[in-house]
Amino acid sequence: MKKSVSIFLILCILLTFAACGKRSEANTSLDDEQATQNTGQAVQNSYGGNYREGWLMSRVDMPAKMPVSTEMDYDGDCLWLSGRSQVDGAWRLLLLGLDTTSGQWTQITLDLTDIGVSDEYDIRWASIYGLSVRDGMAWMYVYCTDSDYSLSAYRLVTVDTVTKEVNATEWNWEKAFSSADQYILALTALSRDQALIITETEACIIDRGFNLLAQNSIEAYMFGDSCSIGDQLYLISDDGITRFDTQSLSLDRSIDFDPVNWAFSVADSLPGNILYSVDGKLYSVQDSGQSSLVFDWMDVAISRNTIAPALFENSKGEYYGCADSGNGLELVKVTRAQIPVKDTLRLACFIDTQTTDPRSFMGLEMKDAILAYNNSAAAYRIEPVYFEYAGDRDLDRALIEAFNADIDLVDQSNLPEGRISVEQLMDLLPYLDADPELDREDFFPAALRGMCAGGRLYRIDPSFTTLGLRVPKELYTEPESWSCTFLERAIASDPSLAMGWSERYTQEWIVHAMACTITGEFIELDSMSCDFTRKGFTAWLGLMTSLMGETGLAEDKVVISCSVEDYYMAKRVNADMGIEEISQFVGFPDSKGSGVYLLSQAAEKAVYGGSDFSSLSVAKSCKNGQAAWDFAKLLLQRAGSGVPVLRSRYESLMENHARTIGMDQKDIDELREMVENAAGTVIADPALIDVIVAELNAFVHGKQSAQETAGHLQSRVGIYLAERG
Repeated sequence: MKKSVSIFLILCILLTFAACGKRSEANTSLDDEQATQNTGQAVQNSYGGNYREGWLMSRVDMPAKMPVSTEMDYDGDCLWLSGRSQVDGAWRLLLLGLDTTSGQWTQITLDLTDIGVSDEYDIRWASIYGLSVRDGMAWMYVYCTDSDYSLSAYRLVTVDTVTKEVNATEWNWEKAFSSADQYILALTALSRDQALIITETEACIIDRGFNLLAQNSIEAYMFGDSCSIGDQLYLISDDGITRFDTQSLSLDRSIDFDPVNWAFSVADSLPGNILYSVDGKLYSVQDSGQSSLVFDWMDVAISRNTIAPALFENSKGEYYGCADSGNGLELVKVTRAQIPVKDTLRLACFIDTQTTDPRSFMGLEMKDAILAYNNSAAAYRIEPVYFEYAGDRDLDRALIEAFNADIDLVDQSNLPEGRISVEQLMDLLPYLDADPELDREDFFPAALRGMCAGGRLYRIDPSFTTLGLRVPKELYTEPESWSCTFLERAIASDPSLAMGWSERYTQEWIVHAMACTITGEFIELDSMSCDFTRKGFTAWLGLMTSLMGETGLAEDKVVISCSVEDYYMAKRVNADMGIEEISQFVGFPDSKGSGVYLLSQAAEKAVYGGSDFSSLSVAKSCKNGQAAWDFAKLLLQRAGSGVPVLRSRYESLMENHARTIGMDQKDIDELREMVENAAGTVIADPALIDVIVAELNAFVHGKQSAQETAGHLQSRVGIYLAERG
């Protein structure tokens, strides 16, 4: 079967320069005319600036909105797309054709009668699993059903793209194959009147009435997709591509790519020009298997979604690709152009080869910010440079290697907090204070304090998550009564309120979680000070021990919970489903602030073991601090998930939540209040957490009193902060 855009998009996530999923992201929006940097011969333009030949991507306006699951094929220089869409307020199957030389569109709509099914079916649930166009005839494999999937019909549909005449017949496995419901590797039109179907075990040629014209048994279990290079059909495996001989209906010669990499996708292109994407770059490969770089998607893509799309190359050497815009299908065009030469800011990225997937070591927000910056900055572009290390003991070597190299920026997303000395980093506060568009008042206070240490802004986190307690509604009646003493007494009278509904809520887990929250409450990074002598600290120790229950426990009881924004989104979804909310999210009692703590990406990993937030620092050796701040600001302004650290970005994200999931204004205001008055920011430096955990364990096991624990922590943490500051 012709490959669908949806399959390509899944593959593309694996073969980009990095990847790591998160629940929702904001869509990137850039001007079509913005140019990107690439390799080529530099020339001088008439204005004195340096230009070189490279590649430019732009968006192509489409006459109708289509879903991402659209199929794509080409006939000569005409690109064809098929899928569902709303036309004049009604759902239709849609066939769109773009003459890439003239820019003219053709639109053909199909309804239920066109594909030979009754109105008992629902075209909103129809799917086109194959599209192949040859000599003006489009061939499609269409599946129809109703809203509850009680009906099913399979049709072979052909459409004359000139006269728009439609022919539909039953997709009849018995006519052509030894068994039904086989996986289709390829549906390829050979002419106006004949098409080739390939499964894992058989290949056959049929006419438009699904009559068998030729058949042969094959062994194609190792293949997962197909592509066409001119008139030549290829099947794709993990090792490379294999020619398919349409005369003998058999597998032909294979071309193994060099270097071999299973995470690649092959593009439809011109004869003799086999294109494939791997590791975030587009290559051209000859029959000999020798590859040459065409371009780096980092320099061409206008957003993360447009990295390595399904491609089509026309006779002018222009590339057209389908990508996921985040709100449906997006058509992009890549052409050769004279583009400005830019200086490079090198971004050091770190990946632990023992624990991290090599294709998922950069946050989604960071990717999109790099692409946006590379498309918009006049003088600089960001270039990721990767440093691998094997486990925590090898990290210091990788850090030394990085800081001895020519780096300007540091991606701290996968690094333990505090592992890089602030003496190696540039203070960004002067740039923030001199910025005409952004100042300290634009930040949520706790978030800005959490990114500062010793009075310096050394790390940029575009998003935070949150940490607090979730309790039964009847337990939290009013803020004035919310105290550690109240909660301890409530748990003492009803032990089932204590933790333990999940296997993860062991004593060890509770101690570690409380250690993290303690860093937010009793330590100030900005002043590099701590205060464990406060009366509230001993109350917290009592709260921690009261949570260590051993009786029958339920999810709606007292729980240390992460991500307040997820709670409110789930609350609105439950309300839409008629599910009554029996718990609510509140802060820790006796806190100096709201009792809710902000967690950076590193902190969430330390407590909950997963996140894809981005974290950026600027190396002291950075060649242009202003350019680095411009990128940091762009990263801050593009946060698409979690709790953005900028108030303006928060409001924008909440507007999106209100529109997409029905989050009401009361919940939006309540969450804003929590974040605005957050008690502090969790410090997830493993060395610091280890110090606190050791003292908490000594208290829990009766080896020292609350007062002794407070004294030990005041001394040990004070020494730690003095050494760090």
